[in-house]
Amino acid sequence: GSLQAGDDQLSSGEYSDSFTFVGRRGQRIAAELTSSAFDAYLILRTPGGEQIDNDDGEDGTNSRIDTVLAEDGEYEVQVTSYAPGETGSYRFSVAPSM
Repeated sequence: GSLQAGDDQLSSGEYSDSFTFVGRRGQRIAAELTSSAFDAYLILRTPGGEQIDNDDGEDGTNSRIDTVLAEDGEYEVQVTSYAPGETGSYRFSVAPSM
């Protein structure tokens, strides 16, 4: 994907793209966001409204959220940047994790 002018924006000015998936309680997932164009930032929102954020995973400016889902339902992941106005291409995935 790509963050670009015209995308939705967070209240603090960062561009964002949103993705949803249906998860089950007890399921372990990994959401990963990588970009060489901007400092990647992930936001995971649970069906109940809890928010989990990750700015920098283990390797520099990329982001990773590895978690066990606490409830059944639709989850939302926002792909965004650490700083307002950053744009560029990215690679995003959500997959089962071990």
